[in-house]
Amino acid sequence: MAKKPPRATEQRNPRTRGLDTKSTLDILRAIHREDATVARAVARVIPAIARAVDAITLSLRHGGRLFYVGAGTSGRLAALDAAEIPPTFGTPPRMVQAVIAGGRRALTHAVEGAEDNRAQGARDLAAHRLNRNDVVVGITASGSTPYVLEPSSSHDGAAPSQSAWPQIRGHRLRAWRQSALSPKQDRKRLLARRE
Repeated sequence: MAKKPPRATEQRNPRTRGLDTKSTLDILRAIHREDATVARAVARVIPAIARAVDAITLSLRHGGRLFYVGAGTSGRLAALDAAEIPPTFGTPPRMVQAVIAGGRRALTHAVEGAEDNRAQGARDLAAHRLNRNDVVVGITASGSTPYVLEPSSSHDGAAPSQSAWPQIRGHRLRAWRQSALSPKQDRKRLLARRE
């Protein structure tokens, strides 16, 4: 069986090769140059992000919850954001939740291999008893994390809305799996489900 090539996020970045031979100043400049690529990539997909935010807002207004699904650093950032929403915006603690590959332990320790377990991702999300007003946002830097993609793409009859959150892949952002639903389309879907 042929070994799969490493994900983009697990490969060496040719623009930062040789960091160990550079001065501190050159290392910091290289990091800064790479950080700047993120802002440019985000700028290109602001309309898609706006559509996703509008769809999420609509779901929350209809009693839905927002679930972030992530693995590794993506999952930790999701947990951090979910933890900050209640004190910052005065929301109920369960309105925004994070589901991370490897569970709570993965917040402070690497849980190797957890990101590749599709079935566990689906089970972890199902444990939250999703409903049609809930929204699932998968966060994956590589665009191929099985734990994130499986539960975010296939649900039973009580499937939540899917958000098309953009992701970083190499140097560009692209819509994840499907384009963001417009608030008007999502509202129609939500109203139809309530009847």
